[in-house]
Amino acid sequence: MYEHGLDPNDVIKVILTHGHRDHISGMIELINQCVNCEVCLPFFFNLDSFRSILDFHTEELVEISGIGQTKKLLDFLDQKTIKPTYLKKGDVIVNLIDCKIDVLSPSEQSIEYFDQCYIRELDNALQYFYNEEELMPYKLPIAHEFNLHSVVLRVSSNCYNVLLPGDIPYSSIPGLGLSPIIENLSEEGYKAHVFKAPHHGSPSSFNKLDWNKVTFGNDSIIKLTPYKAKNRLPTIQGINDILSISKNSWITNKNIFLKEHPNPLISKSISDLKLNIRIFDDHFGEIRVRGNSPSGMDLRLSGQSTPLVELLSPSP
Repeated sequence: MYEHGLDPNDVIKVILTHGHRDHISGMIELINQCVNCEVCLPFFFNLDSFRSILDFHTEELVEISGIGQTKKLLDFLDQKTIKPTYLKKGDVIVNLIDCKIDVLSPSEQSIEYFDQCYIRELDNALQYFYNEEELMPYKLPIAHEFNLHSVVLRVSSNCYNVLLPGDIPYSSIPGLGLSPIIENLSEEGYKAHVFKAPHHGSPSSFNKLDWNKVTFGNDSIIKLTPYKAKNRLPTIQGINDILSISKNSWITNKNIFLKEHPNPLISKSISDLKLNIRIFDDHFGEIRVRGNSPSGMDLRLSGQSTPLVELLSPSP
């Protein structure tokens, strides 16, 4: 914010899409800086069933993809007596003459579905903690569902449209995931001039037919941030899939396929010790879009940001 001359005191809303670590990390620090902001969270965080399962997390349990940070955030808000807004489909975050931001997900159907799931899971969790013979660390059964918790935002303005799907994937469960969102947007004739690729360009969130319904082909800007886990995202196939929608695609880190550590001394040590270590440069850049019309959009890159197509170039 400071680099762009923005005053944290002027921030009116801080929105968390979901509880995974790459989204929730730094949230408490950000809220502390933006003292005048309204804190907006996924509606799931307000479910009694979700909170009850989350209460099982302790420092002794294995931290799984943001569970501990989610609990710390909610505890922090309680301690500071900050009352967050819990977002769901139909909520309007901004409603100005020339700009509207509304929430497309989570839907009432998805909220009800997961509420029932968590109510059932509470019995399993209780049985685990009362079973002294259980040796394996308990894995809270909500982390892998965080992506389906994603707050999805639609920005409609006099300048251009922006679609921000968070990390929401497709789902085999009717009414959940990306499919009903795309279907509703298509029925309304909504297309995005700027589209944030969901879930780091993962195959679980890609459907060529659907993406074409809500974009303008090469006239749309697609932007994404990579992710490192068991597998790196996007994959080479994922990059080609995204470029098949729009050649005008950009990524915030150009070094996701590094074969050697950029520090030659570290690289030599890894080689000498014959370590099987995957290299990932976590210094992300920024992709900013400004302009007064779709034809006049000004794309500004900083740091490691680069055209997505460059990731297909052979490594030196």
